[in-house]
Amino acid sequence: MSFIASTTLDKTSLYNQLGISVSSGSDKVDVTYEAVSLSYFDGKTGIAQFKTSVGDTPGASLYPFKFDYSGTGNPLDVAESALKSHLTT
Repeated sequence: MSFIASTTLDKTSLYNQLGISVSSGSDKVDVTYEAVSLSYFDGKTGIAQFKTSVGDTPGASLYPFKFDYSGTGNPLDVAESALKSHLTT
């Protein structure tokens, strides 16, 4: 399962040959989040690891998010719902 959230992100231009990155404003983009694993879970609280992507471009690393678990349902699905709620409030 995954979900998409519109987010404003800082934009950076990278000039590889010179080793220079330059801030170039921000863009509102649709980010896809998908919970793929738990790095911590004690039955009440968890930290889910999310794959992220903007369009067809994947994020460079996993995005961790701490969530509360009620005791029912798949913890990864609960984590996705919690992150979605967090991003839209």
